[in-house]
Amino acid sequence: MKKEIKITDLENYEEIVKTFSCRAPELDNYLKTKAHIDMLKAKSVTYLLFEDDNLFGFYTLNISQIEEKEANDDGDKESLNYLELKYLGIGFEYQNKKIGSTVMKEIIIPKAKKYFNLLNLVRGLFIIPLNDKARNFYTKFGFETLKIDTYIGEEIEYLWIDFLSKK
Repeated sequence: MKKEIKITDLENYEEIVKTFSCRAPELDNYLKTKAHIDMLKAKSVTYLLFEDDNLFGFYTLNISQIEEKEANDDGDKESLNYLELKYLGIGFEYQNKKIGSTVMKEIIIPKAKKYFNLLNLVRGLFIIPLNDKARNFYTKFGFETLKIDTYIGEEIEYLWIDFLSKK
């Protein structure tokens, strides 16, 4: 039986995540050192994913604003609220078994749509993929390029699903 639990709802959080690895150092480090702190500071929410009592993955969501590329009729560039899938990590022993795809289809995208329908303040769901493999994974679920920015000389691509156009 699959279940998700907020990390702040667990007393033994550090013990549970200690041996978890998705073999992506940035994701592993975030889960083990920053995720709990970010939740306590209300910066984001991280859910651990379990099959029976075995931790097989996690994901982190937060609300972000992205400035529109084009100015509106008044000449202003609007900033719109988006739900960001900041991290999605699947334990390496569970990878290449379509589990990440199932998590996207059955948990993350429906949860993001629920936020959109309840609050009507969130325009869509976006992610900044870590690499081309991640980019290809997210495009399977309808993510498209929102914009490309440059940060410290490096291009950053934002992928998104626009809930207003897919309602």
